[in-house]
Amino acid sequence: MMDFRKSSSLGVALTESGSFRGYPVPYLNIDNQKNITVPGAFSKAIPLFLEEGGQILLDHDNRVESVVATAMDAGEDVRGFWVDGIFSGSERAQDVRKRASEGSVRKMSAYFFGKAKFYNEKQVHGLWNNYGFQPNARQLELAKRGADVITSVDRISEVS
Repeated sequence: MMDFRKSSSLGVALTESGSFRGYPVPYLNIDNQKNITVPGAFSKAIPLFLEEGGQILLDHDNRVESVVATAMDAGEDVRGFWVDGIFSGSERAQDVRKRASEGSVRKMSAYFFGKAKFYNEKQVHGLWNNYGFQPNARQLELAKRGADVITSVDRISEVS
């Protein structure tokens, strides 16, 4: 089992009530650590993440004062692993909420443990074809070095 940290630029959508949906892990994109996560990889880990309280941190510092929100629900769709959360009433959490509504906080990330297998460039293209994924120019460039394909996540350690 390996540990991974993924960051998403898919954005965070806020509601007036203080709830939000964010995507800590997008699917089928190669990240800077040359990892690709496939759809369904989080299916085993999501129930445990929610059962353990679904804490969402300001950063990956994993301290009580870093908790700014709680996941009300989580799941997977074609875009990636998503989390629906609600900000706490703490001053720090409300500052994050304000910054997210202003657009200065736009990303989420996750730290997790799972299984991966190395795919060469040809295999990466085959994977994308199987899912009908259309890579952009950056993804095509990253694929030249191959990628570790994350197929199964055993545990979500942190979401921030």
